[in-house]
Amino acid sequence: MRVGVIGGGLAGLFSSLNLLYAGCEVDIYEEHDRPGYPKHCTGLVSEQTMKMLGRFANKCSDAFFNKIKLEIPGSGNITLHTSSKIVHLDRVCIEEGLAEAILGLGGRFFWHTKAILGGDSTIVAGGLTTRYDHIVVAEGIRREIFKKVYKGGDSAKKVFGINIVYKARNDLEGINVGFHPTLAPGFFYWIFPISDEEIIVGLGTSEPKTSLRAIDVVLKKHGISNAKKIESYGGWIGEGPILKRQLKKNLTFVGDAFGLQKPLTGGGIYPIVSSFTYKNPNSCSDAIAEIRYGTEKVASLLRKQIPIAKVFHSSSFYYILYKIFRNLNGAEIRDDYKLIEYDRHDLSIQRIFLHLPLFLKEIKI
Repeated sequence: MRVGVIGGGLAGLFSSLNLLYAGCEVDIYEEHDRPGYPKHCTGLVSEQTMKMLGRFANKCSDAFFNKIKLEIPGSGNITLHTSSKIVHLDRVCIEEGLAEAILGLGGRFFWHTKAILGGDSTIVAGGLTTRYDHIVVAEGIRREIFKKVYKGGDSAKKVFGINIVYKARNDLEGINVGFHPTLAPGFFYWIFPISDEEIIVGLGTSEPKTSLRAIDVVLKKHGISNAKKIESYGGWIGEGPILKRQLKKNLTFVGDAFGLQKPLTGGGIYPIVSSFTYKNPNSCSDAIAEIRYGTEKVASLLRKQIPIAKVFHSSSFYYILYKIFRNLNGAEIRDDYKLIEYDRHDLSIQRIFLHLPLFLKEIKI
């Protein structure tokens, strides 16, 4: 079977690799000229997600954390000690490794090539129309093909996200995450070290025009001065799945194109890698069926997190958090009973309520 893949980001590359393992002939069309660019991802994942990425993540991790400090400026902070590591991955490094593996298995790349859908089974690119037995759409957050196929049905909420890497001496410990209605309206900000001399500062916001000024405030609040900007990157962050099912027989949407982001944090790496079942399909058609099943299963799990995200991102809930953080300022929570799951916010809250006495025992003020 011949499979055309539109989009050479993480979702497109991971899909292509799995299809090649199953014996498919795969062509990948990517409008940019190299893997991993333009950058847009913060790159924080759970240790479990890193394990699912396997060898492609082993050489691409540059920082490990077991502490998250949640803070509300002017109110207080609560430190969560995680039961497993949180890892910062270099996504460019991962995508370069995937592209190299794909080439080694006979996959073909068409870089710097804008591809559009000619029909359910054809791709138009570079003035040529090519027919495929199946097409995988991994076009990313813009969802141009998605909106064409489903007649504009892109209802997912989006916020603007930005990351800036600075060279700056720092004594930051762990990942610092803050909530504030003017610094990061509708989302949150983050600051963490990737070395003794480099930090990443970022935020999601419903007000993109104020993002750079807000980042300056975050730096000052954490005592970072004389920071030298190394690079900045970002883009739109989706907040949840759009569809429950793959509705087109010859088309499969994956990753951001299917709306697979964690609604609370906007993270896309976990939904992508967890949508693959890691079975050994007997044929190309079986591999396609597994991808379709996997995306639907993950979308179902992510939908359970949408109500949580709506509450945490609302301006009214901020004032509730403000009071909680003021009363618990300086509290330390040790997840010794492994109640908190970094990738499954719905499961974390369910466990906390089911085992509330255990959770309360873990809070030290």
